[in-house]
Amino acid sequence: MTYHFYRACLFCLIAFPIMTNAAQYDLIITQAAKVHKVDEALIRAVIKQESAYNRFALSPAGAQGLMQLMPATAKRFQVKNAFIPEQNINAGSQYLAWLLKRFKGNVRFALAGYNAGEAKVDRYKGIPPYRETRHYVKKVMGYYQQFKALSSTQPTARLAPLKSRFDSAHLIKKQPDQNVVHHISHPLSQVKTYRVQAISLSHSSLSPERYIRLRASHQRGI
Repeated sequence: MTYHFYRACLFCLIAFPIMTNAAQYDLIITQAAKVHKVDEALIRAVIKQESAYNRFALSPAGAQGLMQLMPATAKRFQVKNAFIPEQNINAGSQYLAWLLKRFKGNVRFALAGYNAGEAKVDRYKGIPPYRETRHYVKKVMGYYQQFKALSSTQPTARLAPLKSRFDSAHLIKKQPDQNVVHHISHPLSQVKTYRVQAISLSHSSLSPERYIRLRASHQRGI
């Protein structure tokens, strides 16, 4: 069961249902990682630290959405609505790719730039001596290593949280048991049938290691 809760939107002063089920963003993250050539595990780590997968997260400084884009950054990467997951993750991943290129593949410097701004990294010729930024880099790197290590052991099958999210290029077949979904995002000539039990996880209350372990436990029927 996906847990819904309501949080006041500061812009509209109305209540929105907010879902913190991380699995629903899997395909968006995978696509963004492929398009911008950024490690998928790094994108997940940044989202985990920035918003704990709350798409409506809003910081006191004005950072918005899953990857906490500042208005200037959102405008820079042509984001019209930072609370739309596709736009937010795509722009955040594009920014990470740009930072990684700027700092010649140095992940720590890129993360410091994501948190404090690339100008501060240039100024200090490395991670700025700010407690918040140093803590941020340490936390994200920790999540990154966990996601990277654990995801390398997972099969390529992914959970399908919403049927409407997939186009005709994917093979989706529901069983009589509504909790069971088959999803293969490979060419039909290479199709292998995976039995995946649909699960809902509140990522804000789970560590990356626990999250991926739970997902794996539901794929033992492969």
